[in-house]
Amino acid sequence: MKLHEESIAIFKRIQENYPKHHYAEEALFLSGFVYENHMGDIAKAKATYQEFIEKYPQSELAEDAQFAIDNLGVSPEDIIKRAQQGATADSISVN
Repeated sequence: MKLHEESIAIFKRIQENYPKHHYAEEALFLSGFVYENHMGDIAKAKATYQEFIEKYPQSELAEDAQFAIDNLGVSPEDIIKRAQQGATADSISVN
């Protein structure tokens, strides 16, 4: 856990010291990822991803941040099932 906390601290320093650099954008997104996937802190992950979308709405990672928010707490297996169900529903409506 300490390693993950250190990662978050480094990401925050990058954002504070280099706010206009593209690494600041990546650091904020990665903070959300660490909160979600390594620390299991869904509330902080959601808040971080939302902050990311607010600060960087045009980012290539904005859709990924929204996807993460939409799927917080959902297992990878269930995400795949949802995607498969959506693909099946799309193919049925096309025919």
